[in-house]
Amino acid sequence: MAGKLDYVEQFIRDVQANLSDGMPEELNGLLISRWGQGSLILDGNDAAAYRAAADRLNADFNKGEDLSRRSVEKSLEEALFHALDLQGGSSVTFEERLREGLKILAAQLGSNSIEYRVLVQIEGLSPKDLPFALGSTHFVKFDSRQRGPMLRGQSRSYRETLIRTAERLDEKVCAQVSIAARDFDAARFLARRKARTTIDCINFFADLVPYNHGWLYFPWEAAPTGETTVARDSDGRDHVGLDAQGPALPFSVEHLRESRSLFGDFRRLGRLCDAAKPKTAAGCLRTAFEWAGRATVEPKREEGYLLFAIALESAVLPTEHPELNYRLSRRVSALLTQNRQRRSELRSQVGRLYGIRSRVAHSAFSEVSEQDLGALRLLTKRTLIRLLRAPRIWPMSLQDYDSWLESQSER
Repeated sequence: MAGKLDYVEQFIRDVQANLSDGMPEELNGLLISRWGQGSLILDGNDAAAYRAAADRLNADFNKGEDLSRRSVEKSLEEALFHALDLQGGSSVTFEERLREGLKILAAQLGSNSIEYRVLVQIEGLSPKDLPFALGSTHFVKFDSRQRGPMLRGQSRSYRETLIRTAERLDEKVCAQVSIAARDFDAARFLARRKARTTIDCINFFADLVPYNHGWLYFPWEAAPTGETTVARDSDGRDHVGLDAQGPALPFSVEHLRESRSLFGDFRRLGRLCDAAKPKTAAGCLRTAFEWAGRATVEPKREEGYLLFAIALESAVLPTEHPELNYRLSRRVSALLTQNRQRRSELRSQVGRLYGIRSRVAHSAFSEVSEQDLGALRLLTKRTLIRLLRAPRIWPMSLQDYDSWLESQSER
């Protein structure tokens, strides 16, 4: 392991050789502080070497995102401060401290992942609809069942901090996910990403569920609110407009469960999410459902249109191709109907709608009508549900999946 960290050793030796009192004159330096160990100002060259060492450590030891960049840098700084001993409290030589610091760094970065059960606060679900889940992501209400294990075995001072945290979460709905990670920062990042995927996939159904007027979101993203607009016209008359914005009610889990067909697709999507792996059809489709879910609840019409177009591309164009419009229209029409005349009509419709996508993406002045947004929304959702109901394709590689799509369009 020591050989693998020779670049870190050289970096620390260079910093030690350049140590001096006072402030460097360069403006591109870096200030690093550690509680109880002092502060260190690196000059421009040492700051660049610090970033290079951190980049390489992150590349060497963080292959699976189960370790955060922040933790990599903290471990590097710990080794640096341990070797330098800025406070002068150590009785051993610099060489001994350096060896010990590198040994600690190697142990920290080479540690195994552990299991975290992470609770991520979610808005848009009513506690009365629990229990509720999509695949392996379960939604729970934060109460004594979560609070008790949090507090057990903690010191008195830390218990008080946890109690204040728990009070903010009391009775809130959280997404509960299991994450393998080597530190809390990485666990939190991965848990948020998994919760984001789950929220987007559930929101795919937001406009399909009867009598539903809500969707899921993180606390900082949306909230039901009223918008008031006042105006005076040239004749001196005053006007007041009142509009409701954001989710009017919690997502209707009850009505989702009552729709046998929709709930069947919902449970199927949960299995797809759990089966999704990189560079497979399942992973490709899960990404498409995420884009479509975001599009479903996007309040800006043009942005929603672009998101639906991205979702459709993600689903039926898994590899790079020339003539995107041509292949997209052929594949979508083949998936949705076997009638040749209807296929021809659908190809024209998809081609026109995709042309609008290009104009919106490349012009700040393009507007999308409600009719065109509705047409693309319907095409995208029908296509994704059609593919969702074909689980035999989920394990396919992207190349095999692309070939399967092409074979469908040639039938």
